[in-house]
Amino acid sequence: MRFNTLQNVFSSLVSRVILKIARTMKSYVLNIFMLSAFLLLSSQTYSQGHPQSAAPQQVSPQEQELLAQLNDLALPEKIGLWPLAPGIWITLVLFIVIVASALFLVIHNIKRQAYRRAASKKQHKIVKHYKLEKSSLQQSNEDEHRIQMNKLYQDTVRELLNLLKQTYFTAYPTKRDSVAGHYGTEFISKLRNMLTDQHRQQAWSKVHIDSDYLYKPASTLSNVKVFENMISQLDSFSQNWISYHVHQDKLHKLATLKTGGKDVSV
Repeated sequence: MRFNTLQNVFSSLVSRVILKIARTMKSYVLNIFMLSAFLLLSSQTYSQGHPQSAAPQQVSPQEQELLAQLNDLALPEKIGLWPLAPGIWITLVLFIVIVASALFLVIHNIKRQAYRRAASKKQHKIVKHYKLEKSSLQQSNEDEHRIQMNKLYQDTVRELLNLLKQTYFTAYPTKRDSVAGHYGTEFISKLRNMLTDQHRQQAWSKVHIDSDYLYKPASTLSNVKVFENMISQLDSFSQNWISYHVHQDKLHKLATLKTGGKDVSV
């Protein structure tokens, strides 16, 4: 009796499990079927929306003839650099004129100042020769040494004065007569008139040249300090006058700007 009861319970449980499994499998099969149907429907819809490219259609001879009569689009030509625009021509002409004018002024100024460079070079050469000769003669205290030193002083002063006169003649060719007969301190005073007020007031412009010492026999001279001071002053004056004297083009303007006997700088 009890055994039959247990057998009935076990059979009931197995039947429930099998029924539950069947329901579950039925649900899975139904889901798979619905998914397959959805995918199939989606693929058909995509194929309808994106049809495959059709085969090229045949073009008739009449259509080919019409197509042959079509011309390509006429594009405008590219804008070239030539011919140049009027504004560019004007700019080029102005640039050439400015460059040519600048070159002309530079070359003209170099040529106009060439005599200054030549005079300055010669002035340095005279002073250098004087210093070398002076150092070589300072080895003896005899009378012969004194005479040679005096002669060296005289020659150096005369060479510097001659250089200044030559430079004056080159700078002011139309005013040769104004200094031709002047020597020594009087000649230096004439040169000072060719300086502006600013450079005239410099200490190195105050030079005293004793003409008696220049033309006396060297054996009769004893005060060599006079020559040394003379050469020192004349060296500074000649060096600066060569560099700063007013050019002939501005000399007339310098003379017309005198006020109360005082030169005004130009």
